[in-house]
Amino acid sequence: MSYDWTKFECHIFIKAPIEKIFNAWMSEKEITTWFLEKTKLNDKNGRQRSPEEHCEVGDTYEWKWYGWDYLEKGRITAVEKNKSIAFTFSHDSVNVELQFIDHMNEVQCILTQTDIPTDEKNMVNVHMGCNLGWSFWFVNLKAWLEYGVLLNDKTHREPHAINQ
Repeated sequence: MSYDWTKFECHIFIKAPIEKIFNAWMSEKEITTWFLEKTKLNDKNGRQRSPEEHCEVGDTYEWKWYGWDYLEKGRITAVEKNKSIAFTFSHDSVNVELQFIDHMNEVQCILTQTDIPTDEKNMVNVHMGCNLGWSFWFVNLKAWLEYGVLLNDKTHREPHAINQ
């Protein structure tokens, strides 16, 4: 059996209303609460959306995380209210789909990342790195929505070695 490096899935169940989980991904105001340091969202005509405005198909985004100089850019490719969101990622080279499935007392969130190039750099950075990253951010979203706590560091400290 060979491993498929072109895709992966992350799953989590969150005890929160599906609307709240869906909305956590949809606007600058929400997504910078639990996920990003900064984001910029432009509609398909290039107009920057207000922090409360929800993204729509055709919008472009710029994302910056705390502690990283990297700026991610992509575009929103699909939105189905309270059901799914899809966007390009990793310099428009891969596709990400988020699905939200209501199971009465909790919502199953499924993230699928596909079309990952299979050279060594992308297998490490985009497949393995993103898989670990998305897993953490799912847990952070769950902690925020269920318990009101954030697990991510919102400072700009330089990383340091533990055994110095």
